[in-house]
Amino acid sequence: MNEIIFISILIIVCRYIQLRKVRTLRDYLKDGPWGDAVTYLFLIQFFRDNKCGTSDTRCLIGSEKVLVPSFYMKIVGQFFKDSQLIKYPWLPNFIIFSLFVPLAFLLYDNFEVIFASTYYPKKNPNFLIYLVILLFVSQIDNLDFGTLRMHWFTLQPRFLVVVVNSLFWLITFSISD
Repeated sequence: MNEIIFISILIIVCRYIQLRKVRTLRDYLKDGPWGDAVTYLFLIQFFRDNKCGTSDTRCLIGSEKVLVPSFYMKIVGQFFKDSQLIKYPWLPNFIIFSLFVPLAFLLYDNFEVIFASTYYPKKNPNFLIYLVILLFVSQIDNLDFGTLRMHWFTLQPRFLVVVVNSLFWLITFSISD
């Protein structure tokens, strides 16, 4: 358990240092959301008071119904004010990242307890899943700060999708262990 806490804190601190100290990324994030993130800020504002399938009267180019999946936008809209999202557009995805890393380690470490059943075989204590988690953390989207990849760190639901998908595969690999 101590190693899980240590590794999780280390990974989270490294991500925070990345966001605050890597010049290219810091300069990209300091002026608030731009590019795709502006559109997601617009949608977050909309979904605070509206449901999916409602028309947005603020839209100047049409009156079509907004049919974007709104789970991420609803959650972020509930927990963050616009001023926070403009000043720290990286914060929602950093919090998702900070919750995911220890959750993934704990989920794997306590797999038999959480998914107790005679159907699931006992996992063999090995480091394969730990390596898979570390691979996720060190993948190119988490490390590359090219202009097209910096959107990964800012205000948008792509990161939540990757986290949920990673948890799915973590459970799948744990079952087949």
